[in-house]
Amino acid sequence: MESKVPIAFAFYKNDVLIGYRLDTIGTIKLSPPKIYYYSKSQVETVLHNIQHNVLNKEGFGKALGVKFLEETEESIHNMLQDERAFEVRVVKCPGYPIEKEFDIEQKKFVERISWEYPLEEIRAWMQNEDSHEVIETHYFSVTGLISSN
Repeated sequence: MESKVPIAFAFYKNDVLIGYRLDTIGTIKLSPPKIYYYSKSQVETVLHNIQHNVLNKEGFGKALGVKFLEETEESIHNMLQDERAFEVRVVKCPGYPIEKEFDIEQKKFVERISWEYPLEEIRAWMQNEDSHEVIETHYFSVTGLISSN
């Protein structure tokens, strides 16, 4: 996989898109997704968090005593339990702009990510679901992760 490939996590039920992962907590909606950059460890971390959302309705919100987070985590858990079985597709998506700057110490151009969210590109990408290039697919049930490919 080439470096700095922007990805999103798309949730499907019976081949129908039900939403994207929007934040670290795990909110799932048909709204512009949180943009990640592909690495095996990044995917494993997010899958671990999804597994936690499936199996537990309590998380950081309960530990921190933050009611809003508690309610959000419980809502995510209930939604995933209601789905009974779903898949999470790791899909390529538009990313943050990458600029090249000359690094005097390294004596070469280096890439720097500009952290301005590419909302217009993301909205256009979301309207054309057929353009979602799938990198990996992971299958979940109410008992957690079933398989990956």
